[in-house]
Amino acid sequence: MRNSVSTGTDTWATAANRRRKTSARRARAPAGTPRLGRLRHDRGKNWLFAGSFEGARRAALLYSLVQSCKLVDVSPFDYLKDVLLRVATHPHLLIGQLTPKRWAETFGHRVAS
Repeated sequence: MRNSVSTGTDTWATAANRRRKTSARRARAPAGTPRLGRLRHDRGKNWLFAGSFEGARRAALLYSLVQSCKLVDVSPFDYLKDVLLRVATHPHLLIGQLTPKRWAETFGHRVAS
């Protein structure tokens, strides 16, 4: 009985080890292959990766603008579309009108509830 249990365990361990080695072999790219084409899944949190400090700052700015729009019931798409078209010709002394809250008050665009 002891030999059969030992053999069964050894067979299971050998199969698991063979599977692990095979999958490790498949994961490796051939020598000289660029790594750019290989993708990795980070549990659905790829949006957290900015690539650089400046990229992270820009992403944080956009996330803040979108959240500010939601807090004052303004469509983020409509807000960003209008502000990006308007910012070049808007007087710099009245730049405060382009914040989401003041934009909704000044230009009267609200999300239809």
